[in-house]
Amino acid sequence: MKNIKFLALVGLLFLLGFTAEKERNTVTLFLIGDSTMQDYARHSDYMEKRFPMTGWGQVFPAYMAPDSLAKLSQLVGMDAVVVDNRSIGGRSTRSFFQEGRWRSVYEDLKPGDLVVIQFGHNDQSTKGERFVSVEGYKEFLRLYVTQARQKGAMPILLTPVTNNHKWADGALQNAHGDYPDAVKEVAAELQVALIDLNQLSMKAFSRYGKEQLGARFFMNLDAGKYVAYPDGLDDNTHFQTEGAKAVAQLVFEGMQSLRREPGMVHVSTTTKPRPAATKFDTKEEILARIVAPTFPDKDFFISEYGGAGDGTTDNKPAFDQAMQASEEAGGGRIIVPAGNYLLKGPMHFVSNTELHLEEGARLFFSSDPAHYLPVVATSWEGTLLYNYSPFIYAYQCENVAITGKGTIDGEASETWQLWRDKQKDSQLLSREMNNNAVPVAERIFGEGHYLRPHLIQFYDCKNILVEDVLIEDSPFWCVHLLMSQNVTVRGVRFDAHNKNNDGIDPEYSQDVLIENVAFNNGDDNVAIKAGRDLEGRTLGLSTKNIIVRNCKLKGLHGIVIGSEMAAGVHNVFVEDCEASGYLKRGLYIKSNPDRGGEISHIYFKNVKLDQVEDAFFITSFYHQQGEGHVTHIHDIFVEDIYCREATAGGIVVHGFPELKVHDIYFRNVTIEKAEVAFDLRDARNIVLEDVSIGGQAGPPSWVQ
Repeated sequence: MKNIKFLALVGLLFLLGFTAEKERNTVTLFLIGDSTMQDYARHSDYMEKRFPMTGWGQVFPAYMAPDSLAKLSQLVGMDAVVVDNRSIGGRSTRSFFQEGRWRSVYEDLKPGDLVVIQFGHNDQSTKGERFVSVEGYKEFLRLYVTQARQKGAMPILLTPVTNNHKWADGALQNAHGDYPDAVKEVAAELQVALIDLNQLSMKAFSRYGKEQLGARFFMNLDAGKYVAYPDGLDDNTHFQTEGAKAVAQLVFEGMQSLRREPGMVHVSTTTKPRPAATKFDTKEEILARIVAPTFPDKDFFISEYGGAGDGTTDNKPAFDQAMQASEEAGGGRIIVPAGNYLLKGPMHFVSNTELHLEEGARLFFSSDPAHYLPVVATSWEGTLLYNYSPFIYAYQCENVAITGKGTIDGEASETWQLWRDKQKDSQLLSREMNNNAVPVAERIFGEGHYLRPHLIQFYDCKNILVEDVLIEDSPFWCVHLLMSQNVTVRGVRFDAHNKNNDGIDPEYSQDVLIENVAFNNGDDNVAIKAGRDLEGRTLGLSTKNIIVRNCKLKGLHGIVIGSEMAAGVHNVFVEDCEASGYLKRGLYIKSNPDRGGEISHIYFKNVKLDQVEDAFFITSFYHQQGEGHVTHIHDIFVEDIYCREATAGGIVVHGFPELKVHDIYFRNVTIEKAEVAFDLRDARNIVLEDVSIGGQAGPPSWVQ
């Protein structure tokens, strides 16, 4: 008991000394991560409720004493280091960010600080609020690294520490799947300091054997030994004090081999982050990765679950049961024959499932908002929040598809569309929550608000196919690809003319192929987005590697980037597309100084337009509003473009005085007729090669 009291006293003295130490000219070492790193002694009831559970970060301050610190002179170079442990149990890279915990760290960072980052245990969890795909995990790691450097701090990535679960041939094995390799890939990509704690801990712990390791290092406790665990405990993930000290020693030894980043100083307030090298994939590399999902050879006919295409039966229970049957069977195809199928509520997808609508099949949806409650995690105009469920909704699914010649009809023109005139207060509230970093869990909309749901949304999904269906009459955006990857949308037809009826909106997504689509929309055909304002800039999940080809364009605007693009949009290829009817603008890039972010490496090639208002338009000042966060727009390539007539502008580029749009290249562009040929403001290095607007001049005349 004396030893226990001593440990608690040491923790208390450290906390009491923290504020005074911070007032001196010190370096702070921030720890962010999960329960294996957490400081449990910060809780006043630690001895009664949690002891001997100990996170390795809890004992790490002992290694910052002067005698130990001398071994880190090449990394720290100062006499005093304060350990600020922000780790907390149950958090993944995603939930740590979404709860505002990273924001509080970011605000406290100063030049020269260190940020030690260890996640992974919860990112691979099956719990929905924790799980992050490997690609999403990498994106959040990139976010933490990039933003730490923005404040002049040095990030250090750790692969997740081992647990005591997986053994083979007398040695611990990797129990974290692809997540440790993902950390290494980000470290190599961004040239970040790395400690392979997973490998180090497996090697160090294997010599004890599973039973001894579990009894000494992990929370495997006999009944009656500790007040907090009267019935004992079997836990091979969390550490006792000896295990925590062993891990802390490994981290400390790993830090001894690290060096501070070039140009990094420890007291200067003008330190600038070292830019990371940028490499974009070729179109061929992207296409090689995009593969449509396949499904088990098992069919689930909707009629077998009570489905009826009579136009009056509520088919939501039938689709719910069919989805459940598919999930229990490991996947398959839900077949919907010809008929009119009413759903009084949303359809929620499960993984490994294809929804196949045969020709003549029509799904249409109730207009009663109560049918789309409870609220679900979604987003609205670039802000993450909870709202009415999208009509067809897939959340954290893999291998999902909607196929067939049938129709998906939102039935929204006389119902949900009336909400647009009532949405302003809720719209402004969502933006206010975004810019004030209100935790996503507290952004509850739904009943009492008027934010229209999406028709189809894939959220944090991968391996997606949408093929051949006809989409009509959506309440809001038609197909929203949110934080998703490996997506194919092909052969889809649109006849959707309500307000804000964008066709396809990839947002925070990557590796997306949109091909052979016939658009006919009341708003943008394709609108490529990446979040808005503070949340988008902080999240940093850029949308990239998007290919749009062989599409028929018709609606308000053809191909659009923005305006919600604060996390950045990169590496977009648009080619072999043709207007099949009215378009206000053909190719349109829009942002404003509320967004920030970057738009770069956009390629438009072989696009044919008929009569438009503006053929090509870039603006950094959309709606003439915003301040403080100008978007960096550069490296746009426009080639082989034909337009019959631009009733307003042919080529319009409007940058911003303090950050001009630059490096825009036009080659082989013909606009037969235009009211204004060029309008270039706050733009530089606009390159024209074989560009003709308003007809071609003949040879010069001469006096005979």
